[in-house]
Amino acid sequence: MESWKNGVKAPFFWDTDKVPHILLSGITGGGKTILAQMIVNQLLSEHKSISICDFKAGGDWDSISSNYAEYKNCDKLLDTFYNSFVETIEQKSKSEQYLIFDEFSSYALSKDNKEFKELMAKISHIAFMGRSFGYRLFFVSQQFNSKVLDTAIREQFGIKMFMGSTISTESATMLFPNCDIDKSIQGLKKRNMKIQNILQINL
Repeated sequence: MESWKNGVKAPFFWDTDKVPHILLSGITGGGKTILAQMIVNQLLSEHKSISICDFKAGGDWDSISSNYAEYKNCDKLLDTFYNSFVETIEQKSKSEQYLIFDEFSSYALSKDNKEFKELMAKISHIAFMGRSFGYRLFFVSQQFNSKVLDTAIREQFGIKMFMGSTISTESATMLFPNCDIDKSIQGLKKRNMKIQNILQINL
């Protein structure tokens, strides 16, 4: 797959051992789901174990993986994924597992306060310790603000992508905190940042 880095077209390689988690954000119709499906199809071609949650049940994912859930059923699939993660830790083993979550922000914001705290505890646990035990998170949403993922969790996602020709100041600040920001994707300028921590995709 090809991407843009500082205006130059270049290959994009996801080294899941070094950078286990991805955040993919962008405007409506910007191509988030298509890009996510491209990545997932490559993982499936390598026979990886993938669980997919599609909170808004848009029909984009229902024939890709047998481990699939929509809307409220995402609770059960997430619990299954998390319990498997905890069991792997207890056994001191490693199991390569991927959780793809489309419209994660909408899902998180649908929770009441107690449910939200429980959800964040699980996500935080996987985000911080998943690399050591083979568990990867790939979250897709229009935006990931502080109401959804706090800074500590968000910074565990070593690859952050934005799909679209423009980006709001808030979104840019949340996703790319080490960049000088204007309202154009082309205006994001790296400032002492490792290359895997930002991926700019211009349409």
